[in-house]
Parts: sequence; structure tokens; C-alpha cells
Amino acid sequence: MKKSFKLLATVVLSGSVLAACGQGDDKTSSNDQLKVTTTVFPLQSFVKQIGGKHVEVDSIYPKGTDLHSFEPSQKDIIDASKSDLFIYTGDNLDPVSKKIAGAIKKDDHKLSLEDYLDKATLLTDQHEHGEHDEHEHGDHDEHGEEGHDHEHGEEGHEHEGHDHEHGEAHHHHGGYDPHVWLDPQLDKKFVSAIRDDLVKRDPDHKDEYKKNADKLLKDLDGIDQDMKDITKDHQGNAVFISHESLGYLADRYGFVQKGIQSLNAEDPSQKELTEIVKEINDTGAKYILYEENISHKVTDTIRKETNAKPLKFNNMESVTDDQSKDATYQSLMKENVKSIEKALNDKIKVEDDKAANKHSKAIQDGYFKDDQVKDRNLSDYAGEWQSVYPLLKDGTLDEVFEHKAEDKGDKSAKEYKAYYDKGYKTDVEKIKITDNQITFTKNGKSMTGTYTYDGKDILKYDGGHRGVRYTFKLEGDASEGLPKYVQFSDHNIAPTKTGHFHIFTGNDRDKVLKELENWPTYYPANLSKEEVKDEMLEH
Repeated sequence: MKKSFKLLATVVLSGSVLAACGQGDDKTSSNDQLKVTTTVFPLQSFVKQIGGKHVEVDSIYPKGTDLHSFEPSQKDIIDASKSDLFIYTGDNLDPVSKKIAGAIKKDDHKLSLEDYLDKATLLTDQHEHGEHDEHEHGDHDEHGEEGHDHEHGEEGHEHEGHDHEHGEAHHHHGGYDPHVWLDPQLDKKFVSAIRDDLVKRDPDHKDEYKKNADKLLKDLDGIDQDMKDITKDHQGNAVFISHESLGYLADRYGFVQKGIQSLNAEDPSQKELTEIVKEINDTGAKYILYEENISHKVTDTIRKETNAKPLKFNNMESVTDDQSKDATYQSLMKENVKSIEKALNDKIKVEDDKAANKHSKAIQDGYFKDDQVKDRNLSDYAGEWQSVYPLLKDGTLDEVFEHKAEDKGDKSAKEYKAYYDKGYKTDVEKIKITDNQITFTKNGKSMTGTYTYDGKDILKYDGGHRGVRYTFKLEGDASEGLPKYVQFSDHNIAPTKTGHFHIFTGNDRDKVLKELENWPTYYPANLSKEEVKDEMLEH
């Protein structure tokens, strides 16, 4: 979800206030209930059902809020910090809540539920910008570091599985689809984590918490079965919805979602709107799912220009005043199941143009399944390439390091420059790859060798994520300018044209695989210094 960066200033401003509130002390409500603050409605509903009378739970989100435009106040942040526990989907799934969690200094006062998920199953926010394909080869090692262990060098936190999608007419925001709470199987993991946390905090009532959680888990199994029943004869059928919130349900149960507005709730262009109207009319879709907390400006236009009738869908980011009185996750999902079933009965077939890249963000972050990793040819790296090391040395990239220091705050710009100086360092200023040949240019002198594919290696790093190296072996004997082995890392794990890469060379294959500190990096030779810098800043 797209969140305002204005929140950062609010968090900083609130820091001294949080200290004044004595955040380090455990807080409980007046009647000794555990006080819990949550984010989206399902989490609030789960805590309420599991905790019962022993828990007081509130959400930071006002009723009926569209989270794409929501910006919490300083009071919201302070109130969350006063709770015994702040429960949210996770830093990667909810950027605003990440800021709030960051203002809560005690780790045992917050519960990030994404820690209980298999990150390889998380879906990508595939909101399309349009006409920005020229930015596809950004410096993805620049944003691949966050949240991972950097002690083992750049290759240790480079997420080699990064899907750049070069040459396509769109690119992703770089985030995850946040709507994990709509998937009942993922919710079972959340319920178990919440149950265990409450038991740990309040062991006197553990039997009650476990009993309540068991009932909830059984209900979730029932919803899961309902979804299987309504989708078993509709594999590949499409559902039109006001914005892209059905991703996890569609992926789990085998149907296709077509969002009228993007995942980020941004209005489509007139051209996109015309295409959507045409697609709906061409398919003969009779129904469109509408969400009450999403702006109706675009969807109202769709209703006027098509014969499709509206069906209510609860995305459960927040609930209305009426729903808040007695609604539960289960009751709202039962309504959703009926609406999805009715829409699927149209048996609409459309192309799922986002299926191929649904896990690209997880892959870039180094979370993928072994069977996703495919062999690649040297042609994936074909082209003329320039080292970025000279740009570091002449100061061109200083703005990049300043941006990183400001954005992450874990190192100064000077420290970042020193870190990347070690990583980018190389005396090979240019590389040219054509067919099965690699030409290395060093000090103005070029040497060319013929290389054949020598396999792939999946590397596992301390932070729990992984990467892939693709190795090519020199035909004949190695020489001073031609290494026996060349290994590529470019964040991709299957055949695709790369936009930049990191290269590792040497005459001992296993030794080269162990290199984690030096990762010479190359961008297209036709980019100017400023363009390379802009690519890095863009991402």
C-alpha cells in the first residue's frame, strides 16, 4: 500500500513524547485486561475472539478508512506505544505500521505477523506505472539490504532473485501486496501466533485462549473449504473488483483478479479506463465487486459505461460503524464468499497478465523455492557494460550514498561510500558479451575468451534469504586477463535479459563461490554517469 512519507516526521517528533510517557513500563488497562492495539480489522477481530474478556483491543485505523490515504497522527502513535502489545502484519506488508512499530522501543511490546509466514509465498504489488520501462535496471542492491544481515558482505544480502522485467512497459513499486489477511490459510498462522503471544503474557488464562483459538481455527478451515467449493469448477475464471485486493485469494484458489483501480488506489489514465471498460464489455461480465472504503470516482464511471452490476466486497482494511458493532472476520468473509461465487458464475476468461511476476518481490529479496530456479544462457547478459567503480571514485555516486544514509540511518554517507568502495572495486572497466564470448577490458587492453555454461548454485545467507550464482567456464587455459570461471549475480533466478549484474571471477570455482566482499557491478555502457546515478536513486 502506498503510504505517505510525512509519517516519518511525526514519528521523529513523537520520540521525546514517548519517552515522557514512560514507554519502558508495561501498560495494562484499568481493569487489568491486556491492552492490545492492532491495524487492519481481521487482526482486531482475531485478538478480540481469542482474548475474550481478558483483552481490550483497538485499531489505529478509524472506521471506514481507506488505508491508501491514511496517515496516523502523533496521538495514534503514542496510543499504540502505551499498549501492552502492538500487533501488525509486518514491516514489509504495512509501511505505515512499520514506522509506528519503530517508535515502540521494547521488542516484546510488538508482534510482526509476517515473521510467521513463508516469505516465498508473498505476492508482489504489481501496480503499473506505464511508460517507465527505461528505469527497469535500477541499482537493486541499493534497496536489497534493508532488514537483512550485512556482516557477510554484499553478496550476502544481495537478493539475486530480483526480477527486473526489462523491456516491458511497466514496473513495480517494489512492495508486497498487503492483503494477506483475506487468505484463511495465512490467517491460521496469524491466529496461532496471537494465541501463543497472549498465553505468554497471561498464562493464567492460557486454557481459555487456546480454546477460543481452536474454535477460530476451525472456522477458518470452514472458510477455506467454502472457497475451495466455489472455485473448484472456475479455475482461471476472472473476477472484476474495484481495486486489487483479491491477490492472495486468487492465487490460493486458482481464479484471476482484474482490478479496476490499482492496488495503490491510484486513478487509471483515460486510456487505461477506456481499456477497462472495453474489457468488461467484451467479456460480458455481469458483476463487479465493489469495496465501500475505496473511492468510487472511477468505479462509478465503470458502472455507467458497462452493464455490470455491483456486488459488495469487504476488503477488511477497516469496517464501517455498523459493521463494527457485531461483525467478525468470519461473518464478513462469508459475505465475500457469496459475492465471489456469484461473480465467478459468469465464467469470464481473461489473460492473467501478472501471473508470471507475482513473486518477483519475494525473489528479489531472496525468498524463493528451489523449483523456481532455472538454468540460464550467457545471452541473458549480452551487451556492452561499464563498471560503476569509476563513478564511485569520481564522486558521481556521492548523492546515492547520501540518500542511503538519510533513508536507512544505519551508516553515514561516508561509511556507505567506504562499504561500496570495497564491493565495487575492480580494474576491469568494461565488459562486452556477445554470443558465447566475454571480452574484458583492463587499462585499455582487451582480451576475449569463449565461455560455456557450468551450472547454477543456490547460496544461503545468515539472514535466511538466498541468492543464485550462474557460472560460465572458459574453454582452454586461463590467462592473466581471462579467468577460468565467471559467475553472475543479477537478482534473477530464471532466463531473462538483465539490466545490471555483479560479477565474480577466478580460477578456482569453489573459491569464487565463497567471495562475498567484492562484487564488481556493471551497468549498460550507453548510460551516462548521471543516468547511472539516477537509476540508483530511482530505486
